Amino acid sequence: AMDSRAADDGFLDKIQGTKIGSHPHLLVQGRGMFTIKHYAGDVRYTVDGFCFKNMDNLYESLEACMSVSQVALISHLWQPKEKQGRSPTTSGTKIRTSCAQLVQQLMQCAPHYIRCIKPNETKSPMQMEEKRVLHQIKYLGIGQNIKVKKAGYSFRAHYETFWQMFYMLHPKYDQLQGKPQQVIQQLCTYLSKKHPTDVPMSEWAFGTTKIFVSQPQTIFFLEELREQALDPKGYAEKVRAYEQADKEAEKLEAKMKKPKKKGKGCVIC
Repeated sequence: AMDSRAADDGFLDKIQGTKIGSHPHLLVQGRGMFTIKHYAGDVRYTVDGFCFKNMDNLYESLEACMSVSQVALISHLWQPKEKQGRSPTTSGTKIRTSCAQLVQQLMQCAPHYIRCIKPNETKSPMQMEEKRVLHQIKYLGIGQNIKVKKAGYSFRAHYETFWQMFYMLHPKYDQLQGKPQQVIQQLCTYLSKKHPTDVPMSEWAFGTTKIFVSQPQTIFFLEELREQALDPKGYAEKVRAYEQADKEAEKLEAKMKKPKKKGKGCVIC
């Protein structure tokens, strides 16, 4: 039986004794812990049970290969064994099988990713730590993603999907006729004539089965129009709540910028 604790300590000692131990992204702290500096931040690991959890078995084919080696010592150490049922499942096999199943499930979906950014560590409202937010934006790749989106079309959808989303923005939507592409072109032409500043005709591109929109602000504007058309009272209440929150944010910001007084008239900037 393997002494897990001794093996784990030996593993940590081996790390320190090799070139890996002096790698700038590795910090061995002792007490069974080491830290790896990943691109998204430092991650601390513990070696408790590390060797036992990562212990893997050799494939029987590898053992058979070693048993027929021309080196006498190797062939003696790896003498052929009688085959006993199925080969044991190794950790590598489990990982490959799990990854294959995950990829298969993902290929059957239409995933949408939401990037969550923590404004502060205390989960307090109306407070934003600029350095922390910029750090998350950098390592989540949001900046590069935005550049790619701006270089092409930020939004694309099938004509039927786009129609279900925004058909109510045309006052005579029930009278529009033609193929899906022709109906969407009529809808977009109307929107561009009514809102030439926010929705210019240059925003649209029409493919065989899909419509392409250049700027994400256009979709945001259309979504506001849709909300206003479907629920005028709810939209008005939302606008009032936003304006109230904006005023409170301005008051809080002015209060935080105001210098604090200490002692007899001493101002600390």
